[in-house]
Amino acid sequence: MCDICPAGYYCTDRDKALPCMLGHYCPEGTGDDLVKCPTGTYANVTGLSQESECSRCEGGYKLQSKHRWCFTMVDKIIV
Repeated sequence: MCDICPAGYYCTDRDKALPCMLGHYCPEGTGDDLVKCPTGTYANVTGLSQESECSRCEGGYKLQSKHRWCFTMVDKIIV
């Protein structure tokens, strides 16, 4: 039972704690108000509990719009 939802999880039902979703972090007590990782950071794993766990994209990579991963654009050369 979720009286206070544990950090890294969100609780929309008193009987079930779900791992925080990709692109978000969930401090203790999170309900349906998951917190999106800040601009320029991402979360490609579930269960983050604090903002400092969100990662920055490395040089040459761009952030995917839903803060789930970073990617690089590769030009295709047709010969």
